[in-house]
Amino acid sequence: MRSLLVMELYKLWRNKRFLLLLGILLLCNIGYLSYETWGQGEVPVQAYRKLSAQLHTMDPTQRYTFIQKHQTQVELAEVKALLVQLRKQHTPVAEIRIEALQEQYPDSRKGGDNPFLYTGALEAETAFMESVKTQADIVKEYPAFLNEIQQKAATISSISIFSEQDGFSSRNIQKSSADYAAMKSVQIDFQLEDGLLRAVSSPVTAMLVLLSILLYSTMVLMQEKEQKLLPMVYGTVRGASSFLHAKTAAIILSSLVIPVLFYGGNLLLMGIAYGPVKGAASIQSLASFQQSVLPCSIWELLLLFLLLKICICVIAAQAMQAFCLLFQHKITCYVCILGCVILAMLMHNFISPVGTFRVLHYINPVQLFQVIPLLQTYVNFNFFQHPVSLLPVYLGTLLLLLIALSAVLHILVNRPLRVRSLPQPLQKLQFLHLPVSRKLWLQECYKFFWVQKIWIICLVFAGLQLYSYSHTQQYTSTHERLWISYLQKLQGPLTADKEAFLQKEKKYYEGLHEQEAQLLQRLHEKDISMEQYRRLMEPISNVLQKEEAFQEVLQEYAYIKQDPSRQFVIPFGYRRQFFHRMYGYCRSLFYCF
Repeated sequence: MRSLLVMELYKLWRNKRFLLLLGILLLCNIGYLSYETWGQGEVPVQAYRKLSAQLHTMDPTQRYTFIQKHQTQVELAEVKALLVQLRKQHTPVAEIRIEALQEQYPDSRKGGDNPFLYTGALEAETAFMESVKTQADIVKEYPAFLNEIQQKAATISSISIFSEQDGFSSRNIQKSSADYAAMKSVQIDFQLEDGLLRAVSSPVTAMLVLLSILLYSTMVLMQEKEQKLLPMVYGTVRGASSFLHAKTAAIILSSLVIPVLFYGGNLLLMGIAYGPVKGAASIQSLASFQQSVLPCSIWELLLLFLLLKICICVIAAQAMQAFCLLFQHKITCYVCILGCVILAMLMHNFISPVGTFRVLHYINPVQLFQVIPLLQTYVNFNFFQHPVSLLPVYLGTLLLLLIALSAVLHILVNRPLRVRSLPQPLQKLQFLHLPVSRKLWLQECYKFFWVQKIWIICLVFAGLQLYSYSHTQQYTSTHERLWISYLQKLQGPLTADKEAFLQKEKKYYEGLHEQEAQLLQRLHEKDISMEQYRRLMEPISNVLQKEEAFQEVLQEYAYIKQDPSRQFVIPFGYRRQFFHRMYGYCRSLFYCF
């Protein structure tokens, strides 16, 4: 087993093609992150580095005062610069604005030098200090945030609908209150978070890591498969199990390396750009982690992040291995992975984080692979009326995925080599003992739908159709709504009551036409004025607008009366299903496949 593992690692990490691709992806990651850091943004990154170095020389209790004072000085310097510009205009409007600014900022009348600018420019310094001050405010208000949660918990618990002790709402309030009460002992040491968050939350890095994982997991398996060596491997003693164990161990060890390379490079680069972060500080010292109830330091957070990222990489690699064992071609494997990613993005974007299925918003491949948003958020899920935090659900999901994919890989590796015949359970069914022509037809269906994987296309098509049904709003005209209102009363076979209803409705419209004729005659005889005629005709005209739909119902009635087996039906459903243009495009695309 050990020799097989060494050989697998040797084949992968001595593969020049893989090393070249991995090097290119690493360079792309560093290049993009460098461009995003130094090439964009009005605030230069050296400002963060200078301020961070100065803050680290201060006591934690003095940092907020220093930031607040510096922002006030920058704001005052900006006002003085504006006053200088206004004095050059020599207009009454400018004089009024000067007086207003001097009243609002009395210190602007005093002289003095401008403060030290970390960015080198007053406008950039203002934007920079606004961001820093916002972070400092959030961290400073953390004790007040904890007290506010306790007060809200006490207030909500006193409301009758939340006071049931055995209900989820009451338990959720109690759990949230207890979780945040335990955070009161956390020491706050304000740290600038911009560089750290950019290093661990870069979406480009996440995509490149995923691409690297898919590449090496494909290379680990496809070499033997493309060279037709799998039958030889399976034929040896414990060949299938040894094969699977060696591949899995190689994937796990490689998954330890790749995320560390990418995110280690990110952390090193951001440390150089933004300055170091005090790793011993609690994660609540970062503004973005105010809601987190993890009592850990920043170093422990990074370690947890890397461990979770490695687990996700192992799961992605196992999924890719399963697709490689299931399908014959690489393209099919990548298409399936792409479909999974698209489905995960749809779940992430369209499922509400506060709805009934909110667990699918948080626990889906997109969120699982990002990791950091899940560590920043505090959410409890209803598990049989008991609140369960997001992190245990996240870890449980990872464990279940690892077990499920390991079982799937074990089944795929230990199954017999594929034979182009019906599966054994189907062959034992009595109704399949058919004439040769029918058996051939059934065999062709099996080859077409199962061997050629047409069932996947059918599932994708069904998913697209269901998505279009659930997210496409159909316009229903007034005429259709009137017709539906009639057919809801008449739906089904023709009866005497329905005929009586139609006759009554017909006489009603005939009476309206008689009233219309009488009013028109009175108008011709000048018994009423045109204004009176319009006022009297308005309600009649509104009702007569429904007559067109009723006339179509009468035509349907005449058609149904010819044959007792005919019934009233609402036709809009099948018309939209089979004759709507958009759905026709989907079906045409499906038929092209």
